[in-house]
Amino acid sequence: MYGCDFPEDTSEFLRTLNPSLEILEGGVGILANGAIHADLLSFADEVQEASSVAAPSVPHTDITTTSGHADPDIQTLPSDNTDNEPGNDRGDTTTHTPERKRQADTVVPLEHRRVGDAADLGTAGIIALAYSPNGRYIASGGDDSLVIIWNTHTATSWNQCDGHTESICSLAFSPDSQRLVSGSNDNLAIVWDVETGNRIMALEEHTDTVCSVAYSLDGAYIATGSFDNSAKLWDAHSGVERALSGGNNAPVMSVAFSPDSRQLVSASADYSACVWDVKDGVLLHLLEGHMGIINAIAYAPDSHRLATGSEDSSVRIWDSGSGEMLIDLRVHPGSVWAVGFSSDGKRLLSAASDGSIRVCNSYGAERVHEIDAGGKLMTAVTFSRGGTRICASSVDHYIRVWDAESGKLVKTLSGEAEQVSQLRFSPDGARVVSSSDDGLLHIWNIGSLDVEEKPDSAAVVPPVV
Repeated sequence: MYGCDFPEDTSEFLRTLNPSLEILEGGVGILANGAIHADLLSFADEVQEASSVAAPSVPHTDITTTSGHADPDIQTLPSDNTDNEPGNDRGDTTTHTPERKRQADTVVPLEHRRVGDAADLGTAGIIALAYSPNGRYIASGGDDSLVIIWNTHTATSWNQCDGHTESICSLAFSPDSQRLVSGSNDNLAIVWDVETGNRIMALEEHTDTVCSVAYSLDGAYIATGSFDNSAKLWDAHSGVERALSGGNNAPVMSVAFSPDSRQLVSASADYSACVWDVKDGVLLHLLEGHMGIINAIAYAPDSHRLATGSEDSSVRIWDSGSGEMLIDLRVHPGSVWAVGFSSDGKRLLSAASDGSIRVCNSYGAERVHEIDAGGKLMTAVTFSRGGTRICASSVDHYIRVWDAESGKLVKTLSGEAEQVSQLRFSPDGARVVSSSDDGLLHIWNIGSLDVEEKPDSAAVVPPVV
């Protein structure tokens, strides 16, 4: 890390910390590892002030349930009803968790727990979240080793996938939304059938925590990144490993495919990133120059450029064909947590732990918008597909949504009793799912973002099961 020595046993350090990772469609990657930064500072005896790049601590794992009443001012998911679409022969959820009637115009909290568990056992800490490409499902992974798939229309548990023995670190849906892959502290990645919840296959070659998983957009491959210093490429249908030449020399923090599915990139704890040719497994480029862990990766829509965001407060744009660095952006005072391109590739979005959000010209590096997330340290951030909307949460428990084109704050959501730990946009950008330190998921229908009105208050209703 910039200005500090790195821990001698990085594998054990990162496994203990268990950072949260996100890989979005289009190659956008986010490693929510503010706690890594804070712990590394402590490790080096260089603890800084709260206004520096140090970010909030890891969400609590000893979590209890909260309950209360529904607020009629919050909307839910009327547009996610795809059960009657052509080709979908499943019109009910009678074989799954008993359905609780959807409360119209109400955000619905969901509790991450096993079916049959008593309420006094509490809810599990949620470490990983994913939204399916078809908008029909949300997956959550907890420190209880359980993966839960939720039906976004009925706001009920669709399937509970029980097969891991340790905490879930990362989740990714296949492009057709029919499969889900999960990575865990048990050194396994497991592929699940979304419709049935059954285990299809386990990817078993890693010898340490599988902290990042990703599907190629053509659905042909799965990538995994592990604290065993390796990234692996798998045939998504057979589970056969495809050899990669060369590779990382430190724990791999995140993996992502290019939009054309021809390249795989992995970022490791030695501040570098490797770019491979997916077809033959040849190492194409080693991207070096950052002075801190690379937290985020994003490809431009045409796959010709690649952006990386780092703990060293910089964002770099690379030529994915040559590996040449094109732009070095120094626009944040804090650790960069997220990067993403607009749908036309002309703008680059980035967000940092200190609450700063920037929209820049991806070719000339000029700042287009400077956004301040309420002047608070950030706890989670995500970009919508195509980079049209930005959503971030802060230590004040508020969730804010901005229009990336204008840079204006257009929605403020409140009501989380605990700090927000994860955020994900639906594919159409009309909804956001959040998880908080009390083990609850909230689904927000943010709808049309024309003008900011008053803050919305999240509902808290009885348990799902």
